[in-house]
Amino acid sequence: MPYLLRKSGARLDEIAGIVAFANLPTIWAFLWSPIADIGPQRRYWILFAALGAGVTSGASILNVQGSHVALALLLFVMNAFGGLLSSACGALLSAEAEEVRSRAAGWYQGANTGGAAVGGAVLIWLADRVGLGMLAVVGLVGMMAPAVATLGVADESSRGPAHAGGFLWDIRAIFLSSRAWIGLVFLLSPVGSAAAGHLISGMGQDYRASGTLVVWVTGIGGGLFSAVGALVGGAVAGGAGRLVAYPLAGALACGFGLYLGFGGATPVTYALGYSGYSLAAGFAYAVYTAIVLDIVGGRRRAAASGYAVLNSAGNLPIAYMTWLDGMAYRKGGVRGTMTMDAAANGLFSVLLFVFAIAIRRRWMKGSAEFQPQA
Repeated sequence: MPYLLRKSGARLDEIAGIVAFANLPTIWAFLWSPIADIGPQRRYWILFAALGAGVTSGASILNVQGSHVALALLLFVMNAFGGLLSSACGALLSAEAEEVRSRAAGWYQGANTGGAAVGGAVLIWLADRVGLGMLAVVGLVGMMAPAVATLGVADESSRGPAHAGGFLWDIRAIFLSSRAWIGLVFLLSPVGSAAAGHLISGMGQDYRASGTLVVWVTGIGGGLFSAVGALVGGAVAGGAGRLVAYPLAGALACGFGLYLGFGGATPVTYALGYSGYSLAAGFAYAVYTAIVLDIVGGRRRAAASGYAVLNSAGNLPIAYMTWLDGMAYRKGGVRGTMTMDAAANGLFSVLLFVFAIAIRRRWMKGSAEFQPQA
């Protein structure tokens, strides 16, 4: 969408405002996610949410040259469906045994970031070759088709008479645990937000990058690096620990952000810098998901709701950092954006590392606060 908007003449700070507003449902998705816990099985909610997201995605593409207000509202609704989709997927993930959750998070986010980036690359490539109508159809099919695979996933969540009481008990158990409050310190920080990635396709012009290079760097190339980063992040989180691994992701994002800001406005800087930034983003997303799954702790009756609340909190930094990065662009161009992004990641990675060392034993002790229940 930033590529299409920039192509139609929108300024990057305008694009940042649209993206920040459109991402608001990712913060408030917990308000409607409980329906995935108390309604039909979660795989059916995944299908429904994917269809809704696909339809509104196609409508937003058709409106890219129209009113920015209407476009922002369409993207807002698309992300509202996306929040429900994420919650239902998270509920299925939380049923995994604790010893494999970090690896499961790595594979989930590897597919998530890789698939999104490759899909985005296909749309950017098509944007220069087909009309908006065909682009909208491809977007709809691309978002809906993979969700059909959910029909082959076992969903053992119960919906019996005792479910409502168990749902409330599980919600209480999740959010009264010390892990929840410790985890929120990490999830609400700018570390792991990878906010510059929401604007990077629109910054290609500033690095004199061709449309083809933007496609490869922000699409297929960035997707593959994100996927690799997610797999590595899941492995590191399972070994070194989630809380120590998360600040490491922020340090990586800081380093590559500084290179993007001060390495020279050339296509080479754009390609190398964002490839490294994508790796750091995938790493962060995997560790982030592992932290959320640890907090939910296998409480299946309220897994979607618990995942949604925590995921909503974790998406808040994406919204505020995207807005801050956009405002920094207005003041200092690409260097301003990447300095803002790198400074936030660098500072908070140090603070979180110190905090992680201080409370690591308490986090580990939190695994015994309650045992997973069916």
